[in-house]
Amino acid sequence: MGCHTWCFKKINSPKEALAAKMKQVILTELDQHIPKMLDDTTNTPEHIESLYTVKELLETYLYNLEEDELTDEEFYDMYTRLTEDVVHWVPGRGLFISTNELPHDIFRTRNYPEDCLFSLEETRQWIREHECEVHEWTDAELSAFWKNFPDGMIAFG
Repeated sequence: MGCHTWCFKKINSPKEALAAKMKQVILTELDQHIPKMLDDTTNTPEHIESLYTVKELLETYLYNLEEDELTDEEFYDMYTRLTEDVVHWVPGRGLFISTNELPHDIFRTRNYPEDCLFSLEETRQWIREHECEVHEWTDAELSAFWKNFPDGMIAFG
């Protein structure tokens, strides 16, 4: 089966919770990674030019972040680009985030549905009504996820 399942936790104060992480990612890139890459003697002139372009972009991101000059859409788009986290806005429900620490592929399905699931009962019913690949540990993992994140979400992709 080809479609992954992703677990998300709800973010109640989105910008504040994400801004600190984003700022740290930007500063780490600017202070550590880019200088090391610029010092690499095997770089081509084109690669060095692209590194300076990335550096300028990150500096602009940092300025806009510190000055709070980003729309919500720009903010969440920038966050997704800078981190490995996936941010998902659900109208009427709020902002959800999936990180490497959350379960992934508890079950699989077909056809990449756009459905979002918001409870253990809803998830169990969805699995019964759709062709899904489950494991002997699926129900235990689902129960643990919904116990730890009762206002969480499961989405597909």
